[in-house]
Amino acid sequence: MEQAARRTILESVERAMRRSSSVVVARMRRGTNSLATIAAVAPLLAMLPVLIGIVGSFHGCGCEKMSYLWALNDSLANALARCLPGLFVGILAQSIYHHLATQVRSLELDMQTASLHLLNLLSRR
Repeated sequence: MEQAARRTILESVERAMRRSSSVVVARMRRGTNSLATIAAVAPLLAMLPVLIGIVGSFHGCGCEKMSYLWALNDSLANALARCLPGLFVGILAQSIYHHLATQVRSLELDMQTASLHLLNLLSRR
């Protein structure tokens, strides 16, 4: 009888640890999906001014060839310069997301290891 009660207690402790672990992991992961979305969308939005600048740079200016090439070069350079902040935000958000996801996985493994260690200690006594 004592063995069955002991097993029931250990199972209850294990369920409680799993529940609390899942709550903690869910809290740590809160907001990381938004960060992943920002990391995915920012470079695409950054390319929009480039596309608009490329399309706008090919309008005829009615001038000689070298002047037209100079204007085209300037227009394309401005379009590319406008995309840099969006690319920077996307790269930064992706690296932060990757760092946070790695930290969450590491803490999750640490919690599982600690709970298994605790269950082993409780089962021995």
